[in-house]
Amino acid sequence: MDALHLVGPPLDLWLGRVTAGAQVGVAFVGPRRGLVGRRVRGFVAALAPVDVEAAARRSLDVCVVITTLERGEIAPVIDRVRPGGRLIELAYPTGLFRRRRAHRQAAGARLTAWLRAGLYEPARWIPVDLRRVLVTSGRARG
Repeated sequence: MDALHLVGPPLDLWLGRVTAGAQVGVAFVGPRRGLVGRRVRGFVAALAPVDVEAAARRSLDVCVVITTLERGEIAPVIDRVRPGGRLIELAYPTGLFRRRRAHRQAAGARLTAWLRAGLYEPARWIPVDLRRVLVTSGRARG
């Protein structure tokens, strides 16, 4: 990515910590291809998540969304997260979005979409073990 994003802990360790003891759902938005996407899906599968589409409204403590960086809109699963619950988006680049400028623009658009959707306490960083994945997390309003 670039110097605008902080480098965070390994993704699997961080996910394990923030989801411990929580009702976790997972949603896939966009294509399911590429090596980075497969690695991210592998980390999330270890959490034993429920299907977000089958989850009741406001029933999840944590919702993990796996998507591509090109998608600028926020996933339509926010309503599945309980008030104060955490939404985590794991976005990875494909195609032209491997360039730094495209990363910055996509990350900025994504953060704007999160704030417009009413999410608060947003955080963005890249895991030390998956330097092409942009992790965005925040909390859902009630």
